[in-house]
Formats: sequence, structure tokens, C-alpha cells
Amino acid sequence: MNTNLNLTIENKTNFQLYQVTVKAQTNEALFKLIEQAIERKPVQMIVTPRIDVAGYPYYWVGIRSDYRELNFKLQVNDQIMNYILAYLKGDEQLPTVSDFNPTEKIENVAEWLECHEMKHFRSSLYDKEELSMKEGINYLTRKFVYLNGKINYPSTKCDDALSILLG
Repeated sequence: MNTNLNLTIENKTNFQLYQVTVKAQTNEALFKLIEQAIERKPVQMIVTPRIDVAGYPYYWVGIRSDYRELNFKLQVNDQIMNYILAYLKGDEQLPTVSDFNPTEKIENVAEWLECHEMKHFRSSLYDKEELSMKEGINYLTRKFVYLNGKINYPSTKCDDALSILLG
């Protein structure tokens, strides 16, 4: 296993959260970091599904323990996504991951995110939506909460904040 990791440390005092951004030479090294963190100490995992500019799916992952967090971009495939979901749900037995190559390029980003979101909606303890207003623009974020963390979906623009109340 290649353990060459580059760390960028940011002390986010406004959140009182000590964050470290991790960059590795391989996807496997990042995944092994997740496994090691889970083995050593119960951690909370915060996951944001995304598609990169080349069209490949990835998770922006945060592994949190107390007020410390490791953040990194992890390219995903079905094995990796199933492992992370099993951990989030608190499954006793986590699936084996032997393939660290990313899923093939996603042609329809909106469809991929929608299918992904429906799967997470069905398996979460509960979901919540947050509306934030920045510089006159409203953004709606959907979050799915699990025993061992949460999945945050990218914010979408919401033209009329009151439309949420009115359906």
C-alpha cells in the first residue's frame, strides 16, 4: 500500500473544528485511510456525492472524531459506495472492497445524483433540508442522517424560499 499522503491543515476557529485536507497518490490509499480510522476509533463520516469536471463520480469525504476532521476526494465505484453506506448505517459486517478504480464516466449527472439520492433516502434514519440565504440567493441542501454520519447533497438554487412552505 502506498502511504504517501500530503496534508493541508486549516484551523477553522469559527467552527472550532480542526480540519486536515488529505491528498494521496492513489484512491486505494485514501480508502485504506477510511478503514484504518474505522478500526481505531468510532468516527462520524460526512459524505457529499459529486461528479468531477471530467464526468467521474466521487465523494468528498470528511472523517470526524471529536473536533478533528480529515477531508479528501475519494473516487467511487459500487464496492466503495456500498462499503461507505454500510458503515454509515452501522452494519455489523462491512463489505469487502477489492476494486479501487472509479466508476466509468457518468453521462447524465442529474440522473446519477437522483438515483443515488433515492437509495440514500430509503436507507437513512431521517432526512432534513436546510435553506441558506447568501447574497440574495437561496440555496437548498438535503441531508440524510445515519447512525455513523450523514450524506449531504450539493446545494441547489431555490428561487423562492416561501415555495417550500406552499408546496
